[in-house]
Amino acid sequence: MADAFVDDPGWRAVGPDDPDKLHRYIRRVCRGILNVVAKRGGRTWHVQRDGAVVGVLASLEPGDWPPPQLPSIVAQALGPVLAGPVVLARSLRGDTAMHKGHPDEEHFFVWMLTVAPSAQRSGVGRALLTTALARADELGVSTYLDTANPDNLPYYASFGFQQTGQTMLPRGAPLWFMFRS
Repeated sequence: MADAFVDDPGWRAVGPDDPDKLHRYIRRVCRGILNVVAKRGGRTWHVQRDGAVVGVLASLEPGDWPPPQLPSIVAQALGPVLAGPVVLARSLRGDTAMHKGHPDEEHFFVWMLTVAPSAQRSGVGRALLTTALARADELGVSTYLDTANPDNLPYYASFGFQQTGQTMLPRGAPLWFMFRS
């Protein structure tokens, strides 16, 4: 997961400047997100190729967002805490920015979608997102996600997502809020 996110503008906006430290930071935060999703009863799907995981989508079902603040922060805190006070402060500001876009209505939340660089543009992300959207449709709810990568905007639009807003992450990186009815 960290390999896929290491060049993402959002992760670069909040994480350490050093690429190795950024990779460790992302790995720890993603592990925390997966733990929160598991504890909240959310869904995690993955795709394997040749015995290796090449794609992961982690989601929360309606009513599971937001997770209780303290346990969620603790589960994700190892990466920012170990990266130092500057990264911790940026991470907290980034987390606050991300919370701004969540719709008030019940929704299915695609928290994290990542595909290994070696498997990108091979249908892995499309398969994962199609599966998640089928779950949202089964539940009869809209789907929300956010992205800081402008390259993702047309990709998500191809699934019916529309931009509903934008905010700024630390260091001036834009974060787009996207909703699919």
